[in-house]
Amino acid sequence: MKVSVVIPQYKNMSLLHQVLWGLYSKCRDDIDEIIIVDDFSEDKDVYDYYDNGMMIGMFSTIKVYRQKENAGFLKTCNFGVEKASGDVVVVLSNDVRIHRNFVKVVKEIIEKDEKVLIGGKLLSGDTGWNTFDGKTFPYIEGWLVVCTKKAWEELGGFDEQYGSSDFEDVDLSTKAVSLGYTLVELGNEVSHEHPASSYGYNPEREARTKRNRELFRKKWTE
Repeated sequence: MKVSVVIPQYKNMSLLHQVLWGLYSKCRDDIDEIIIVDDFSEDKDVYDYYDNGMMIGMFSTIKVYRQKENAGFLKTCNFGVEKASGDVVVVLSNDVRIHRNFVKVVKEIIEKDEKVLIGGKLLSGDTGWNTFDGKTFPYIEGWLVVCTKKAWEELGGFDEQYGSSDFEDVDLSTKAVSLGYTLVELGNEVSHEHPASSYGYNPEREARTKRNRELFRKKWTE
């Protein structure tokens, strides 16, 4: 079972270094390729450092791509998964801390049942955003999403109607549940240490979240 790890990258190179070290120190024997997609940030040293062989010996394959324009989190993730050759895809934010070999764990889960959507955290209760007319939609938070490549294609990846980010994880999880997938939380293997440290929270993002919530409501409740 070949595993591809897809990491969207926008600024904060120190976070990328950190997550790559976590993958190397904890998970390297279970990873076949790492795909870094730079979202048209100013960090051109991503190429100088990673694309010129600086990580040789750490992983068998690291591929670096760069978006032609700033596309946002969800489109950058979709682009990276398209490039992945693995049977299993791990979509991983760069602001994640890796405590144990979670890749081995997800491989064991998928070997038992391929119809799963796995994440670092499953939110099954009302978060203030995911309840509509009394119905709560559980979801895997988007900072870590794992499934087979086949499943990602069946689910259609992140729905790009949501723009750069926000509600794509709620939508993907809802689509998965509607098609009979089980949402699975990993637990203590990983943690999200710096939420929004790459893309940030600001009034523009708050407005986008509210807009995307309405798009989700129209898609799934009408």
